[in-house]
Amino acid sequence: MAKPLKFTVKQLRQLRELGVVSEQVEALENILPLCRAMLRKLPPLGDVRSELLDLHKTLTRTSKALQRWERARNRELGERGDTVSTELDEAYLRVQMASYEISNDVQVLEKLLQAVHPALTCIDRAVVGLPTVSSTDKKLLQRRNEHPWAPIDRISQALTFGWGRAYYPIRHGDSTPADDAAPRTAPPFPHIASTGMNSAFRQIVGICYDAMHEKQDSDPERPIKAFLDWKRRRRQARGQGTAGT
Repeated sequence: MAKPLKFTVKQLRQLRELGVVSEQVEALENILPLCRAMLRKLPPLGDVRSELLDLHKTLTRTSKALQRWERARNRELGERGDTVSTELDEAYLRVQMASYEISNDVQVLEKLLQAVHPALTCIDRAVVGLPTVSSTDKKLLQRRNEHPWAPIDRISQALTFGWGRAYYPIRHGDSTPADDAAPRTAPPFPHIASTGMNSAFRQIVGICYDAMHEKQDSDPERPIKAFLDWKRRRRQARGQGTAGT
């Protein structure tokens, strides 16, 4: 299992200086793996297709070789089958003996043949599932379904969620606040999304990107702009939807 992402001591100090409370830190660390997955750069589709086809070709050759050896097994069992060479018979017997010595099982080749077929089926499906690569662009780059603003949205939500946990009472199953969960006076929310150079939000996002080892995006101005533009268009769409009802 992958080691969970955590902020360094230096990054935690920077977050504290930006007014990030413990509940927000916890919420941010929870979404760091997801954000890193969203930011991971994907290889060209043509290269992915080549890897799949190379494996398919290798397993196809393996399948044909195993089927040839299967004829040796059929002959050994006295079944009708093609005539095979004595060399193949001897080789098959030696593999059986070695298999028995290792695992008390003489059917290692039969099991391998049974596993190759579903593997080929899975590879076929993976190849079919790839987007078509045009003949003029064999190195077509993949694009994630996630939009460039998606990690920023997750970070914004985590900051809001953590702030709410810090300053509002926690209710239990009986819907009554715990004795020690009295509401705290919440100061104004200091982490409004902004692209300003001195914006706390922009600096927090940069720290999160550093924690995800996404150094190339340590200054997240462009994805934050995309996030703000997405929010603006969403508000407009909702307004138009309300007006039309």
